[in-house]
Amino acid sequence: MPGSQPNPKPKLHDSDFRELVMRFSGLPGFPFEESGRNELARVLRRITQTDFQFLDQVITTIMDKAKVCPTPAEVLEIAGEKRYDPNQPIGDPDCPQCHGVGFVGSTQLVAIGGLAPYEADVAVRCQCRDEATGDRS
Repeated sequence: MPGSQPNPKPKLHDSDFRELVMRFSGLPGFPFEESGRNELARVLRRITQTDFQFLDQVITTIMDKAKVCPTPAEVLEIAGEKRYDPNQPIGDPDCPQCHGVGFVGSTQLVAIGGLAPYEADVAVRCQCRDEATGDRS
């Protein structure tokens, strides 16, 4: 249907957030008290309520570097850095059309009032940006 929106991702369940928090359990300083674990789950939910893969990547980044369990503020900071990493490909690196750039070349007819229409080379969003990698506009 024209103008229809794609189905939004379903929200993650509490069990998903608990599973992610438990990945920190091998680090010194992990909060074995439920209130501390709830704070880590709360901050993960604040980062995203639908993207398990992104949260998993954030935790993997932390686990690869951390010597102690991060605080909720540190988790937020690392998630922000990861979300806005300028070195992260915009598109799918395996895309045969854009090779991770996120844009493909196209020729479009341009019509500007008072000028004769002409063809121009333009960059358009590659479909891979909205498929496997999610919308990264």
